[in-house]
Amino acid sequence: MFLPSCSKVIFLKNRVKVGLFWMLLALPLQATPIQTALDALLLPLQRDSLVAAYAVDVGTGQVLYGLQPERLMLPSSCEKVIAALAAFAVKGPESTLDTRLLLPQPLPKEGPYRGPMALRLGGDPTLKTAHLKQIFSALKGLESWEGPLYLEAPWNVAPVGPGWMSEDLLEKYAAPISPAILDGNCVGVRIDPSMIDQGCARASVAVAPAIFKAQSRIIVSPQAHGAIHSKWQGTTLVLSGSIRPGSGVQSFSLPIADPQVFIARSVRQVLQELGIVHKGPICWGRASGPSWLCVAAHSSPPLAKIAATALKKSDNLRAEALFFTAASTGSRSLDTWDAAGKNIQDIIKKHYQVDLSKAVISDGSGLSRFNLISPKNMVDLLISATKKPFFTVFKKSLAHNGEKGTLQYRLGEPQYLKRLYGKTGAMTGSCCLEGYLQRKDGRCIAFALFFSNYKNSATFYRKHQDAFCRELLTFQGGAGAPLTPH
Repeated sequence: MFLPSCSKVIFLKNRVKVGLFWMLLALPLQATPIQTALDALLLPLQRDSLVAAYAVDVGTGQVLYGLQPERLMLPSSCEKVIAALAAFAVKGPESTLDTRLLLPQPLPKEGPYRGPMALRLGGDPTLKTAHLKQIFSALKGLESWEGPLYLEAPWNVAPVGPGWMSEDLLEKYAAPISPAILDGNCVGVRIDPSMIDQGCARASVAVAPAIFKAQSRIIVSPQAHGAIHSKWQGTTLVLSGSIRPGSGVQSFSLPIADPQVFIARSVRQVLQELGIVHKGPICWGRASGPSWLCVAAHSSPPLAKIAATALKKSDNLRAEALFFTAASTGSRSLDTWDAAGKNIQDIIKKHYQVDLSKAVISDGSGLSRFNLISPKNMVDLLISATKKPFFTVFKKSLAHNGEKGTLQYRLGEPQYLKRLYGKTGAMTGSCCLEGYLQRKDGRCIAFALFFSNYKNSATFYRKHQDAFCRELLTFQGGAGAPLTPH
C-alpha cells in the first residue's frame, strides 16, 4: 500500500485551503436587510430617472448603502453646504463681513473736504440702505466733498453665475451677486389697479426716483389674465401685462439688473439726504492704503447666522456671499466664477481632505445647471465636517425636520422628530437631499440621495427620500459586510 510522504500531505492540505479560499471569494456576498430594503425602494426608480445614493455610519465608517455613489449629479441647492463649510474653514463661523468708510486724512474741522474716500465692501448680504446711511453719517456736518469715492472689494465678478437659467433671473431668489449687496439687491414693486396713469395701472418702486423708476404698461381689464412681466431698461423698470379692476394692490420684490449702479446711486442719494454736496465720480478700484483711517464701519451678523439662513431657508444670495468670502480669502483680486470654483475645490481638499477634482463647482447657491458632484463626495465632506471644532455650529445651521425651514414638513411622525438634519435641493428635473440622521441608539448616519432627469413629480421623489431616511433610522442590528456599491 502506497502512503504519501509528510511533505506531500502538507502540500495537498495547502492546495485544499487555497481552493476553498477562492471558492468562498467567488461566492456573492449576502445582502444585509438594510441593503435589501433600500434596493427595493430605489432600484425600480432607475427606469424613469437617474438615481445615486450613499450612506455611511459616521462613528464606524461602515458603508451602509451605495447606489452609483460616485456618479456625478446635479446637486441643486445641496451645493450650499460646500459654500458654508468652505467659509467656516477659512474664516471661522464667528467672523463678520465688514463695510468700512476709509479716508487718507482726517476730516477738516470746517470747510470742504478735498480728496478721495474709499468704501470697502465685504460682500455683506444683510447690508441695507439704513446701514449705508449710518456709515456715511460719520461725514455729517461736512458741507461739501470734492473727490472720488472708490468702491473696493477683494472680488468682483459678473453678477450672474454661469449656467443660471434666464427665467430665474426675473425672480427674487436669483438676485445678482456682487460685493456691493444692498437690500438683497432687490427692489419692492407696488401695482395699484385703482389708480390709472395714462391708461395703465400705477406702478412704483420702493426707492428714491433718483435711483430707479418704474414705467407701467399694465392694462386694467375685466378680461385680464393677471400675468405681470418685468424688464429693465437702464435704470427704469418696465412692467407690462394686465390686471383685473378691483383686484387690490399687488406688492412684490424683483431683482435689480446692475448692483454697481444700484450702490453708486444709493450712495449719492444718502449723501444728498445728509446734506453733503459731493462733486466727483463713484467708481470701482483700489485706492486705500495701510495708513488710511477708518471713520465708520458696519458689521454683518456672524457667518454662522448667515449660513443658517442660507441652509435652513435655502437663501441663494447668502450662499453666494459665503462662496465668494471663502474663495477670495488670501486673494487680492478674484474676478471670475471659474477661479472662485477652483479656489473652493482647493479649500475643501486642504481642510476636509475631500478631492473634488472630478466635480464641477460653478457657484455657491446651486442655481447653476453646470454644477456636478457625487453623493460620495458630499457624504465624505459631511463626515469630515464632524471632526471640526465648529461642527456643532454647522449642524445647527442645517434645517431639521419639525423646525421652520425647508425640512419643516418632512418625516413628520413623532418618532422621527428632529432626527434629520440636512439640506434639500430642488429645481426642474432635480430633487436632492443630504445630511445626517440621528438614530435613537446614538448612531449618526451621513447620507446623500440625488434624483435627476425624472418623469414623475418632485413630490413623488421626496416621498422616496423620506422612506430612505426611515429605513436608515429604524433598521435593526449592524450593517454586516457591505456589498460593493451598485
